Amino acid sequence: MSGNSPTNTGIFDTWSVVHFMVGFLFLVAYLKVASCPSAILLCILTHQIWEIFEQSQVAKSMWNNHSVKSFFDLFSVLKLDYGTYDGDSATNTAADTLWFTLGCSVGVFFKC
Repeated sequence: MSGNSPTNTGIFDTWSVVHFMVGFLFLVAYLKVASCPSAILLCILTHQIWEIFEQSQVAKSMWNNHSVKSFFDLFSVLKLDYGTYDGDSATNTAADTLWFTLGCSVGVFFKC
């Protein structure tokens, strides 16, 4: 998140690294059960569903009530910002999708 804003607005932040890593890992996982084109499609579809869910009141409430923060402690080396969360801006959502897709692309390069 940027500054004191409860809305994530940036095009690159530490969460971008998480989106990149997850894109790569999802592609590798989906390749175990699907062909390369299908795995890519499943990755992008999964990520879009996540981005839509992330903007919901349920997800924001889970985040702000610390229900999911302990999982992200696994990424403590990234020093993720755990401030109050009120969703992503359209720019940040597009950037998250770009970073996720770049992670998938690296997976395609090495695995397909």
